[in-house]
Amino acid sequence: MREIARPEPQVDQVSSEIIRALSREAPPGVTLTMDTDLFRDLALDSLSMTSLVVELEDTYRIMLNETDAQEIRTVSDLATLVVRRVGEQA
Repeated sequence: MREIARPEPQVDQVSSEIIRALSREAPPGVTLTMDTDLFRDLALDSLSMTSLVVELEDTYRIMLNETDAQEIRTVSDLATLVVRRVGEQA
């Protein structure tokens, strides 16, 4: 049986997914956008970040590593990385 190829996600689609996941933990009064700083604005700790990354890895069937974490500051950074990893595995 041939596997049907899924279209690669776009940054805005992944950003929406990230924002949806983060909305459960966002402090009151914080508006989540692509420019939201995950650490400064949301004060994510390592456990929260790991939980988010695992959710994205499961959703998009990718692997992110610790080196990738150095690139991530904002929702947009994380979404861009996810899209890049999906493309690399295509």
